[in-house]
Amino acid sequence: YVQRHIRAVRKARAQREIRRFDTSEAFVRFDTFEGRLDVAEAHVELVNYGRRNGYPTTKSLEGQFEEMERDEQIEEELKKLKKQRTEAQLVHA
Repeated sequence: YVQRHIRAVRKARAQREIRRFDTSEAFVRFDTFEGRLDVAEAHVELVNYGRRNGYPTTKSLEGQFEEMERDEQIEEELKKLKKQRTEAQLVHA
């Protein structure tokens, strides 16, 4: 009976090691696959870098900054309008 017990304990230990190895191998394969996906996504982003709707942008860096400033001005105006609307709603409530 002692030999059967020792053999069963060793078999269980071996099976645990095999399962642990299988699990860690799956994680390594998953990490590798995830890394390849990241590279592919980065490549797709670079393909259209500096383009809008598939066409190259002709704006200079200065033109891009001017556009950003206009966008900021529009955002500020929108905030003011929202504030005025909220204040008007409070007065009429």
